[in-house]
Amino acid sequence: MVEHPGNRLSVAERVAPTAAIAEGAQALDQHTRDVIVIMLDLVREQLDVPVAMVTLGKGHGARVVAARGEDDGEEIDPVLCRMCLESGGMLLLNDTLPLGPPVGEALSADKVRAYLGLPLVDAAGRPFGVVCAYGDEPRNWTKRDVDMLRGLAAVLDTEFRAAGLHARAA
Repeated sequence: MVEHPGNRLSVAERVAPTAAIAEGAQALDQHTRDVIVIMLDLVREQLDVPVAMVTLGKGHGARVVAARGEDDGEEIDPVLCRMCLESGGMLLLNDTLPLGPPVGEALSADKVRAYLGLPLVDAAGRPFGVVCAYGDEPRNWTKRDVDMLRGLAAVLDTEFRAAGLHARAA
């Protein structure tokens, strides 16, 4: 896995007041941050996963704006979120280890063995972020899991629209 500056974020940066969007960083108000945290807690509870997070921005500018989970002392690398965002569609991995070296091994070492991510899209259908869930063991994601994450992503999308984030990301 190629390391790029800013890939790994400390625990202090996990619930950040800003999000890297397109060329610049736009502030998220407290209400929006609170909604993100509530939605991530719902993702963890409903999908029974140890970690859920939201990333905003594209490419190596993608930043984790909120993460909830068991690994509060660990750093998070949003590489799979970037892959999901760049594909523009759902990224579902029942087991990351078969991705092979160095990616699969690095993810496994980071305790990411199963991943489910959905892009957040603006009104024009352009992806600008990702909501995801992941676990430290292989998992067969179900249609119910995907539908649940899709519903929670829709709530986040509505919140970002209300906060004017889509207009700033365009």
